Amino acid sequence: QQSHMLPAPVFEIAGQLGLSDCYAARPTVIEGFQGKPIDAACGAFHTVVLTSTHIYTCGNNKYGQLGRQGPTSQFCHLTLSSMFLYSVVQVACGAEHTLALTGNGQVHAFGSNRFSQLGVPSVEGLSFESKTVTGLSDVQRIACGYYHNVAINRVGQVFCWGFNRHGQLGQGHVRTEGSPVAVVSSLRDFTFASECSCGPHSTAIVDAEGEVYVWGMNTSKSWDEDCLLPRLVDDLSGKYGSNYFIRQFGCGMSHFVALTDSRASLAMDSIVRMCNSKLSSMEVEQMEMLKGVFRSLSPSTVTGLQARARRILHKMSNKKYPNVHCDEGKIEFELSGFSDSSIFLMFTNRGSQSVSITLSSPPSENYSLLFSPSHLHIGKKKTLQVKVTLKCCQLLDNIDYTLIHYVALCRKSPNLPTHGFVHVRISPPQTLHVNRESYETLKKNHDLAISFLSVLSSYLPNSLVVKIFQDPRPPSEPLSCTFEAAILFIDISGFTSLNERLAQLGADGPEQTSKHLNRYFGQLIDVVTPLGGDVLKFAGDALICMFGREAAALDAIKPVKHGNEEVKDNLRSITLRALHCGLIIQSRFPEYDSNQGFKLTLHIGIGAGKLHSLYVGGVDDSWEYLVSGEPFTQLKSAVDNSLTGEVVVSPEVWDMVKDVCTGHLKEGTHDYLVQTMSEDLDFPLDESSLHFHMGMEAALRCYIPRGIQSRLDSWQSGWLAEFRRATILFVKLSGLAYEKDREIDLTKINDVLRCMQATVFFYEGMVRQFLVDDKGTVLIAAFGAPPFSHEDDPLRGVKAALKICKDLNQMRLTNSIGVTTGRVFFGCVGTSKRQEYAMVGPLVNLSARLMVAAEKTGSGILCDQNTMTCVGYRIKFERLPDIFVKGKQEPVAIFKPMHVSTDTKVRKQRELIGRVSETRQLCDKFRQFSVGEDSEVSIIEGPAGIGKSTLLGYISQMVTNADSSKVELFMGNCDAVESSTSFYCWRSIVQQLMGVDPEANQANFDTEMFSVLLSSDLVKFAPLLNSVLPFLQIRENDTTKALSERDRLAAIRRLIKLMLQTRVYQKKLVIVLDNAQWMDPASMVLVTETYMDVHPVWLIISGRPGLQMDHNKLAMAQRMRLQPLCLEDTIQLVCSILNADTMSAEVMQAVAKSEGNPFFAEELAYDMTESGVLSTEIGEDGKTCLVMVKTTKLEDDAVDATDTAGTGKELTHIPRNIQSVITGRIDNLPPSTQMVLKVASVIGMDVPLGLLRDIFPIAEENVQLKRHIRKLMSLGFLVMQYKHNYTFKSAMIQEVCYHRMLFSQRQQLHMQIADWYERKHRFNLLAVYPMLSYHWNKVIENSTDLSAIPYVDLCRAVKAFLGMAETISKSSTPKEAKAWLDKAMKMANIADQKNASKVEQTESGEQAKGELQDVPSSARPHVVLPAALQKVKSAPEFEIDLMKSKGAVQSKLKMTSGSSFNAAMK
Repeated sequence: QQSHMLPAPVFEIAGQLGLSDCYAARPTVIEGFQGKPIDAACGAFHTVVLTSTHIYTCGNNKYGQLGRQGPTSQFCHLTLSSMFLYSVVQVACGAEHTLALTGNGQVHAFGSNRFSQLGVPSVEGLSFESKTVTGLSDVQRIACGYYHNVAINRVGQVFCWGFNRHGQLGQGHVRTEGSPVAVVSSLRDFTFASECSCGPHSTAIVDAEGEVYVWGMNTSKSWDEDCLLPRLVDDLSGKYGSNYFIRQFGCGMSHFVALTDSRASLAMDSIVRMCNSKLSSMEVEQMEMLKGVFRSLSPSTVTGLQARARRILHKMSNKKYPNVHCDEGKIEFELSGFSDSSIFLMFTNRGSQSVSITLSSPPSENYSLLFSPSHLHIGKKKTLQVKVTLKCCQLLDNIDYTLIHYVALCRKSPNLPTHGFVHVRISPPQTLHVNRESYETLKKNHDLAISFLSVLSSYLPNSLVVKIFQDPRPPSEPLSCTFEAAILFIDISGFTSLNERLAQLGADGPEQTSKHLNRYFGQLIDVVTPLGGDVLKFAGDALICMFGREAAALDAIKPVKHGNEEVKDNLRSITLRALHCGLIIQSRFPEYDSNQGFKLTLHIGIGAGKLHSLYVGGVDDSWEYLVSGEPFTQLKSAVDNSLTGEVVVSPEVWDMVKDVCTGHLKEGTHDYLVQTMSEDLDFPLDESSLHFHMGMEAALRCYIPRGIQSRLDSWQSGWLAEFRRATILFVKLSGLAYEKDREIDLTKINDVLRCMQATVFFYEGMVRQFLVDDKGTVLIAAFGAPPFSHEDDPLRGVKAALKICKDLNQMRLTNSIGVTTGRVFFGCVGTSKRQEYAMVGPLVNLSARLMVAAEKTGSGILCDQNTMTCVGYRIKFERLPDIFVKGKQEPVAIFKPMHVSTDTKVRKQRELIGRVSETRQLCDKFRQFSVGEDSEVSIIEGPAGIGKSTLLGYISQMVTNADSSKVELFMGNCDAVESSTSFYCWRSIVQQLMGVDPEANQANFDTEMFSVLLSSDLVKFAPLLNSVLPFLQIRENDTTKALSERDRLAAIRRLIKLMLQTRVYQKKLVIVLDNAQWMDPASMVLVTETYMDVHPVWLIISGRPGLQMDHNKLAMAQRMRLQPLCLEDTIQLVCSILNADTMSAEVMQAVAKSEGNPFFAEELAYDMTESGVLSTEIGEDGKTCLVMVKTTKLEDDAVDATDTAGTGKELTHIPRNIQSVITGRIDNLPPSTQMVLKVASVIGMDVPLGLLRDIFPIAEENVQLKRHIRKLMSLGFLVMQYKHNYTFKSAMIQEVCYHRMLFSQRQQLHMQIADWYERKHRFNLLAVYPMLSYHWNKVIENSTDLSAIPYVDLCRAVKAFLGMAETISKSSTPKEAKAWLDKAMKMANIADQKNASKVEQTESGEQAKGELQDVPSSARPHVVLPAALQKVKSAPEFEIDLMKSKGAVQSKLKMTSGSSFNAAMK
């Protein structure tokens, strides 16, 4: 209890490992982090991991040291806007706080400040949010003790702050410092502090000369007391003095550890020995050693050890002593050729004493320099020549420079000049060459790195890429540039009807839409780019192209010529280019024919004038490049007034081009229709190309959606596209001005975007685009996009829309929002040269239409029917009259979200089936609680859908049926989205305690509870209840306004406990808290305090596996872990839901796919009933039986569950809620592991490792397949059947993975799998006909155009189908064999038609054989099919079946190889 005693952290289990287990006896790999790991740090009971994209924290959060609300046993990333303006480069942890160092040299802190360790005097208590440490700049390194910190700035100065009882701040006193103070040296000034370290109550630094200084708590017997000032550690002695060069130094509570730099120590030792040697041979040996060492050291290290060596020599003798000096010179060289070459350097000694010199060059990844001789003696006023040979290790630029280090030794004069005693004169520049043998390998590696940058840059406009090339620093603040340019707006007509028509084809409609759109976009981009245009944005079905660039990024595009004269006016020149481009496009591509019964056409608008390029955003390091200004204002009318095939320009453009163009004013408008341009105009093509260097990568990533970066890193650029269920938001803003003072507008636009970004990222959505087009300023967002998929994405989307609408209204910006939900195609639009990651499908179009409708009707937000259905249980909606929108023939139902409902009931409670032991245990616990006076706690754990909520419903019914005068039930529910909202799960409980109605206009307190509050000294804290029940609106008073955040939370807990204690005097309390895995930290603390202070109470906490409880008694409570139901109970559950007595075998097979998960079984039952798959029949015994009546096709909200045995029979489809659960699990996997799961799903339920390895499309990941499979097994996706053969643990997982892939991707993989089986079993195909026929059947099912399948593959498919028919005819029914024969006939007909067309081409003299040359004549359909038919017909049952279905069939079938296939069929 003495005042100097320090608070010592008490050991606790706080989830600091980021694992579900409490302990890990061995190192355990933790995966799932986004970005490249950079740094990690440990506090007393919390952990911080820094990656290139996020900060992740886990563990104890009592003092806010995690930088967010809530403790967690899993790593969660922070969203710290003030920090993420710059990239974080280092993290450090104290006992109760955390520091983060950003790239701009600022230090941010969060956590406890009770010993002033945050360095922010204004913070009292604790801070969950990051605060900038005052008084520091240009910081390079940081470290934390228990309650103090140390930092080193760019010039090597040392600063400390925080607790100082043991002098750990190095100030010569023991006063605590709330702000950073410079450390005072007791011996000499630090030459340059380079590293720092802290023990719990001590501090150490390593300076640039490799020496260590320590101060603070003393645990050494050689020191009598604590060290209040820095003290040199002089015991690190070698043979010749303190010649260990220390690189790093670590501090513990009572010990230290030093890490030496062996190379620098060797160099220092060599210098000292060389200077004391009398033998010239020894001197030469040491100089040679120095040469090799210096080549591997950095210049700053060389400088430090040289100074250190000279000080050592000063101490050793008072006589004349040798002097060592290091200097450097520069060489210029060129690259041209493929063989090594040399140049000669002339060294002149201008001093009065002879010197010894050794030469080396600093380490380089690009090249190395060889010196001959590398060691030389130069007499006074003498000159020597040295040969320098270049050896390249990597591809070099055309011109490069290098530095050469000189280590010079003068043995006699103590006054050796510090500069100028050695002069390097370089002979005239000669050509240096690269070794031919290494050139190709180096070029390949270099090209691979550059190609990756090229892929990244394809997602950005060229003008932005050029700007990043010139200034590769990642953006740190909003910027604006003004320049003149022309905007070419190309709008595609017919896209909406294309979307709707292709959607009728089935699930592959959006994929087909994307294919046709990209094909058309590719034709347009190939015209725009050579003429100097830059594709700014893909705005749905439109291209926004810019002609003209910022001055800083201006390329050498030759001006337009009119006759022999160049057009001097830059704006006029680029406007003519834009107009010329538009006319060429309309003449070359007036329409696009899809060959599927529809056409696309174009209409074009052009505006020109002053533009502003804005670099805005920055939340979570995500930036947007926005171009706006006068041309877009002009386009609003020009695009609307243009018709199909027209190029319409604004009046401003017409004034610039009318002297060289023909056209006229469009009737009823102010815009002009341009028809032709003068033939005297010459438009030189833009021959410039983009350039890249490795420093650009960080800046490029800032403008690319985070969700696809990890996939690009895994070389999956060709596999980004997939189908996903998502919620789409379109937000339109009105009132943003772009043409006034850009500084004011820049700030406002940046604030608006950051506000929307913060909301979207908070709900873990993706910002697809922020752009200005002919409709105004629009933001597009998606919830359910990679890498985040949630069960409640529709709810997140609607909540985000409500929050954005509210925030924009507060900013006085008119806004309208459209929200839709369903199955969407996610992938790239454009070409490999210029593309964007986007969403495609009718659902996306509908969201845009609803946004426009919301603007017209003034509704604010409009949602579609599907969104309302998904979230109607949580959001109150107003049904509005149906509307007609473009592209829809039928009216569309629309709904306006009003507010979030406070009703915690989600859906009708299902009957409790099974769970006999669990209910018995709970009943015993309730009886014990009812008669006793002690508090009880029950923890129920289980995965999603296992029946936790149903069991809680049983408990609720059990308590309700008890004597209401003795027991009262309270229920609360946690929410994933509200996991950072304090006391969220207690809202309904407090509402019940206070007796208030959230739907009422004003709060009416329960009379008894109100009187208790009035009589209590806590009544002054009543306004704090507003944060628990926002609708209360109790006015704040001076007392509550003065409270810190920590004190506010404590006061709220006291208020709630007071109400609970008041109620517990009357009756016992049963408090049920569901979904506790999402419980916020404040609620968790209140749970602990309720258990300790309120008696008697029965706490029932339900959540997913791995729940972490703060209190020891809670953590040690017995946990009830729910297991899947047995098949009998699952069948009984489904029959109970659908009011049936029994079910057929087919229905049982479908129900068994739920694998005992009650939620999955219930969803399957409801979904099959609603889709018409199930019906009921009354049996002879009078019992109701469920039977399967038909199969279903893939719909927007369901996934087909196809029998993978090869029969092609479709059983049922997977409901959307189950899809969301499975998709969320898959999205938590790393991209490479997801890719393995996708490819495995195409193989089928059973996955041979050899097959998976041979067809895996990402060669770089092939060697890691076993590691990925082990991870999938550990997470329950795969199980091992036997060695090197695996199977999916659940058929639903396989089906969801399979149907997320594009049809073209599936077709490609199925074809490779069939090829693999044919190669591996070419001598015994009969054994693999079931697998061959299955995969060739899938190739056909996933093809939208069968005629596009190559002839050779059609022949292989026919052969597989015939083999399957022959195999089945021996063991199965004739009907199944006939089905495979029908497929063979269909494919053979198509092959016969391709054969005939090829023969006609051959006869007409064209190059014809092509694919036919790859197919042996004996394998062609008209030869193979008759023989196979004869074999199948040998079964009597087959002939009888054919007789019944098609009539008489000849008993024998004779065909020659020259007969046509159609004749064979007859």
